[in-house]
Amino acid sequence: MGTSPAATPLMAPEPSTGSAKPQGQYHHGDLRAALITCGTQLLDTQGVAKLSLRAAAQLAGVSPAAPFHHFKDKQGFLAAIAAQGFRDLAAWRRNTPPDETAARDPRERLRLVMRGYVEFACSHPARFNLMFGPEIPNRLEYPELVQEASASYALLKRAVEPLLEGDHDDQWLTDDFVFAVWAAVHGIAMLRINRQRGPSAGKQRSAQELTELLVQFVLAALQNLRPGPQA
Repeated sequence: MGTSPAATPLMAPEPSTGSAKPQGQYHHGDLRAALITCGTQLLDTQGVAKLSLRAAAQLAGVSPAAPFHHFKDKQGFLAAIAAQGFRDLAAWRRNTPPDETAARDPRERLRLVMRGYVEFACSHPARFNLMFGPEIPNRLEYPELVQEASASYALLKRAVEPLLEGDHDDQWLTDDFVFAVWAAVHGIAMLRINRQRGPSAGKQRSAQELTELLVQFVLAALQNLRPGPQA
């Protein structure tokens, strides 16, 4: 999701980019991809403040100057890592094994997509914060990041579209509702990774419980949504 841009937890396979080669083990091949892998590992383990081109080069076992053949500066490096984060998010949701009900029921498919979004955020909070946070202020300058964020968002859109009832000509019924669903599930993800309860001091709910509440709300809204005039 992104620039326009869910019981027991469903844990999808860890994306392969989440682990880096041991220090000094890079010898040949795609150095750019290796540096992104090392940068992702540094981000996950040390946070964005300690993530640098020099540190990634050291972890990859190449000279400090080598990354500059692939990245203009740290901003470009962060954008590449964030783009990979969106690819990892899409892989996480796609690799969540659907049961027979999900294969037949579009409501269950939407539930899996939304749960996968929150689970990825909770499992990789540093990546998630980089993907959406202020460390990359000029996102439109990085076509790879824009493309991967849009592709991730399109996955949610494809899950929502089959549940929109009725024939209509107003594209807002799709676009605005998809955005509303994304905004809601993104809010749940941010609340959980920041360990916030929200404005109420009531019962502390798990990520799975909060996501399921949201899923039920979205499904009820979809069921009752009808075409209507734009405001």
